[in-house]
Amino acid sequence: MNVNIIAKNRVKCLVIYFILIIVIWGCKKGTNGGGSSAPVSINVFNAIPGSAPIIPVFGTFEPLKWFSSATRVYYGNVYLFSPVGGSNDLYIVQNTDTILSNSKGPLFSGSLNLQGGSIYSFFLSGDTVNTDTVLVQDKIPIYSDSSVGVRFINLVSGSLPMSVNIHGNVPADTEFYGLAYKSVSMFKKYSASSLVPGGYYKFEIRDEQSGTLLTTFSWSFTRFKCNTLVISGSELPGFSTPLQVYQMNNY
Repeated sequence: MNVNIIAKNRVKCLVIYFILIIVIWGCKKGTNGGGSSAPVSINVFNAIPGSAPIIPVFGTFEPLKWFSSATRVYYGNVYLFSPVGGSNDLYIVQNTDTILSNSKGPLFSGSLNLQGGSIYSFFLSGDTVNTDTVLVQDKIPIYSDSSVGVRFINLVSGSLPMSVNIHGNVPADTEFYGLAYKSVSMFKKYSASSLVPGGYYKFEIRDEQSGTLLTTFSWSFTRFKCNTLVISGSELPGFSTPLQVYQMNNY
């Protein structure tokens, strides 16, 4: 009788032990990368022509007072932030519009729902009165051979769809096409071997419908890595911020 009781108690202990192991394993799995508490990488890119440097601040909706250590992102530039995953309040203002001067309101004020452990790009375009935004959750290819990747985004407000070809090829031989305003292409793989002349690719950006050449850009790459090429500015002649291409690292 006592032997049976002891055996039953041992079985109960083993069952409880295995249940605890499963619970602990499940908790550990839930707190690894991908949870809301995991950090996020997010590139904030200023593509607002004519803007003063912008100040992005995560964790607030409140108007900002000027402070000397504020992170400033100049036009055509990018800054990498690392907030925690989940719902993130974000307030972006020009550094000329903080409370100690003449606050005109933010360029952006809202919440971004960011998945922990993920990589994002957040682009600002349009103008300082009507600012547009594009949030992209990035799926960045990994290359193990002598290759690189590049994608394009059209942030020229009011533009018609654009296409991209390599210099020396006929315009109809497009590398990217259908780039309407605020649209982002997929990453495209290119060779990064020593056979690439000069170690760069020269792209021609055109009005897709007419084939008119808008601008060119020589993409100097880093082997195994990816870049985003941001088309910004204005197509209008004499505009203070002409149409140009800016290179953003995705690494």
